[in-house]
Amino acid sequence: MQKLTLLVLVFLVWHYLPAQLPNAAFLHYNTDQGLSNDHITAIAKDKRGFLWIGTVNGLNRFDGRSFKIFRHDPFDKNSIPGNHILGITLAPDDWLWIATLNGLCKIDPLRLEVRQISLHNGADTLKNEIATRVGFDSRGMAWTTSNQGIHQLNSFSGDQVFFFKTEQKTLGWYMTLIDRQDRLWMVKETVRRFDPATKTVKVFKGANPTESFTDAGPLNLAQDVTGKIWAATWYQGLWAYEGGADEFVRCPPPPTLSTMLLADVSDSGKPFLWVGGEQSGLGVYYPDTKQFIGFKPDSRDPFTHNNYVSTAFFKDPANGDVWIGTEVGLEHYAPSAIRFGRAMIPVEKDMGQFSLVSSVVHDNTDPGGQEYFIAVWGTGLFAWNKTTGAFTRIKSARSKLAGGGIFQLFQDRRGYLWGCLHSGIGRYHPRTKEWRDYEKMFSHPERNNIFLCGLEDRQGNLWFGSNKEGLFWYNPRSDRVEPVFYSKEYANEPGYFNITGISEDTLGRLWLACNSGGLVRFDPLTGMSKRFNYTDRNISPVCNAVVAAGNGRIYATFYDAFLELDTEGKLLRYFTQQNKLKANRLFFVVEDRQGKIWFNTEHLLHYFDPLSGAFHYFGQPDGLFSNAVTDALSITPGGEIFIGFQNAFNFFYPNRLRRNLYPPPVAITSVKVMNKEREPGVVGVTSSGWRRFFAGGRSAKTDTVLTLRPGENFFEVEFAALNFNQQERNRYAYRLEGFNEDWVYTDRPVATFTNLDGGRYLLRMKAANNDGIWNEQGIALAIRVIPPFYKTWWFPVLLMLTAGALVAALLWYRRQQRRRLEIFRENLARDLHDEMGSALSSIRFFSDFASQQIGDDKPRIKSMLHRIGQSAGDLGEFMQDIVWAMKTRNDQLEDLAARMTAFGFHLLEARNMNFETHVSENFTEKRIRPEVRRNIYLIFKEAVNNAAKYSEATMVELHFALRSGWLFLIIKDNGKGFEPGTPVTTGGGNGLQNMRQRAADINGKLEVFSAPGAGARIELRVKI
Repeated sequence: MQKLTLLVLVFLVWHYLPAQLPNAAFLHYNTDQGLSNDHITAIAKDKRGFLWIGTVNGLNRFDGRSFKIFRHDPFDKNSIPGNHILGITLAPDDWLWIATLNGLCKIDPLRLEVRQISLHNGADTLKNEIATRVGFDSRGMAWTTSNQGIHQLNSFSGDQVFFFKTEQKTLGWYMTLIDRQDRLWMVKETVRRFDPATKTVKVFKGANPTESFTDAGPLNLAQDVTGKIWAATWYQGLWAYEGGADEFVRCPPPPTLSTMLLADVSDSGKPFLWVGGEQSGLGVYYPDTKQFIGFKPDSRDPFTHNNYVSTAFFKDPANGDVWIGTEVGLEHYAPSAIRFGRAMIPVEKDMGQFSLVSSVVHDNTDPGGQEYFIAVWGTGLFAWNKTTGAFTRIKSARSKLAGGGIFQLFQDRRGYLWGCLHSGIGRYHPRTKEWRDYEKMFSHPERNNIFLCGLEDRQGNLWFGSNKEGLFWYNPRSDRVEPVFYSKEYANEPGYFNITGISEDTLGRLWLACNSGGLVRFDPLTGMSKRFNYTDRNISPVCNAVVAAGNGRIYATFYDAFLELDTEGKLLRYFTQQNKLKANRLFFVVEDRQGKIWFNTEHLLHYFDPLSGAFHYFGQPDGLFSNAVTDALSITPGGEIFIGFQNAFNFFYPNRLRRNLYPPPVAITSVKVMNKEREPGVVGVTSSGWRRFFAGGRSAKTDTVLTLRPGENFFEVEFAALNFNQQERNRYAYRLEGFNEDWVYTDRPVATFTNLDGGRYLLRMKAANNDGIWNEQGIALAIRVIPPFYKTWWFPVLLMLTAGALVAALLWYRRQQRRRLEIFRENLARDLHDEMGSALSSIRFFSDFASQQIGDDKPRIKSMLHRIGQSAGDLGEFMQDIVWAMKTRNDQLEDLAARMTAFGFHLLEARNMNFETHVSENFTEKRIRPEVRRNIYLIFKEAVNNAAKYSEATMVELHFALRSGWLFLIIKDNGKGFEPGTPVTTGGGNGLQNMRQRAADINGKLEVFSAPGAGARIELRVKI
């Protein structure tokens, strides 16, 4: 019955214990990491996930990697009104309201636009007025105070809606709070409450007339999940508001100094308070037990509290992390980052450098369940209270167990502590304070004999492994430690049988890890043993530790390999640094209550899941004291694992080990174009149509666009995973749609591109947190690249249009030139016809008249006059040909064919010769150049004249045709013919030569076919 009562008591105490926050670890940030100032005054988080930190000298935005600082600039209207920040609040419209000593403003976290908020007292605007932290009521209205009174503001426009003047004459209020009834609580020298419904102010003096609440110096208020309001005071610790009495009552015990409060809830749902104050500057208060526990700093541990007063609190609703502002920097309590509890043993003068924690035992005789025993090799034994964090060194001159050299410590079911020591075993009972040493059990006492490990089996038997003489057990009948098993076959080279680890399987057999003898299975009932070595797999024979797991498998750490075996020692799986291990030297191994296997190595703590075959690894970023985890690894019956280091140890429950399951928000932190900062433009509307427009037809969940002008051929976009837990383990990926087919994965959140073709792109960015949880949605930036004009789609069109315009202009110019030439030719032809024709007609008339007047008396003169008249006639005829050739209306082939036909009939008919023409009918509107027309006509005229004068033919034929762009002219007769080399014209035989020359002038070809008696044939071909 007493045992049952004790178990129930232990269960109840354990169940109602809060989270062990005093052993929590904190990450630290200060000006060395980029903060504008170390004195923190306010903390908040915006909707995108950026953390905002107010200081006494500047506002900071933190993305986990770097700080962006905002300060007042008197020449910049977009700057904050003051550098001393008093409060930061996230409004319902996602803007941040910033209260400063010099006024109030609101900031758009996306565009970083600052809007100044004017406060007034009903008449005049208050210049450079102090404003306290803004609170928002259930209707979304903003409330703040100044040294003039209370202000109610429209949260969207910032316009003042209501003003209530108070009697407050000092500079503002320390803080304000909006409770669940939309009442405004104000703290400055005392606590006041303003009720908007009744427009009344109540001053709180305390429920107990003998304890003045005002004299306590109230500094801060907080409302917990139950609706209870708590007050922190300068002189008298915590006070609580009692609704029935409508007053505050003092809450024991101290601290006397309380500066800041944050209401929180433990994992088990129990309310508690973070309290700034007391000697260490930070602690937690549990209202149900009325217990305050401070976070004691340790200069040896960089993860402890900095020992300065806390000045600001913020709990992240997304992941439960707590941010703590102090006078010397920012602290971050992040269970998903610093996952392991940490404790450091106080150093005393007689403690040497070899103070390694070799074992941790949870005292099963402690009703409170918070007492542990810590074995420190080289120093001795310590008691540790987990709740308070206090260490007590256990000293005794009666036992070596208290003097150090403890290689392993374990507790049996009767409550005795058993220590494995040099040359013996030590025993101690925490309740009876009984000490007992067991020595003189070695057959070779001259050797350096050490007990390295011990175990209590399921039957209550105690087993001990030595470094030289094998396995021992405790004989309760003789109260002695006696040898049980020694095998020369399993001994190492010098003849030492070294046992470094013991584990019991489900059949009661003992598995012995033998340092040089491999793995040995020993059955206490039969005395039979068997050794297992795996040198054929190139596995070292050095076995350091072994555990018989609940799944029936055996797990052993050899020197550089981790093995999974069945109960017959058959190798099922093994792992080395070549497949999944992060180290090449392994040490101790334990199984947790979920069946996972943990073992420590020279690099990182490893854990193995037998079901999935997956490994996980933990190191310093997770809160371990070192990445070299080479010392003790022990597990309590309750499943808590302890890892030993020099004067320190880590501890954790594997099933409570937090993973960061929160996908990190992703945000763009910097855009540089040609190495200069560039703010992306904001699209005026955010409809999907506009987004698709800027994304080149693709859907983009963004309303910002980066425009690159011609010549801007290099840009980079820096983005952040807003995960503040182990940000060095964040992973990033980006893909430029239209450029990258696959995601680009990187450890550096910068996307760089050069020489993009003109067009529209969509840059998608995503990130994973420290536990590999990806935010697949991520963020996107639309990019519009304006190409150089010569690469635009309209440039070739413009070139074509320009070329067409030039061609048209050229054609128009040539047409105009031709028109002017035609006019000139017409005028010249008319002048020739009128002037020269008239003159030649006169010459011919006067020569005929003179010839008639002379008569036949002077034949020579008459002959001369006849020749003059004839020459004038010939010249007139020639002039008619020139005039005909010059007239533009005769430029068609049809006109040429008609003139040749007329000339042939006129000339040959006078000589009684028949003239036949064969002219194509496709000459209509086919124009021919004047020079070509003239030369063709003269060639024809020369040929017909020759036929009329010399051929004696009766028939002359003209063939004139146009085929495929070639003009064919054939003149043939049936006369006497001639030898082509003999002259056929007067004047020395130049007729054929002249015709060939004229044909050559127009790029034609003239051929003459003739023979005596066979007539003549002249062919002309011209390309027109």
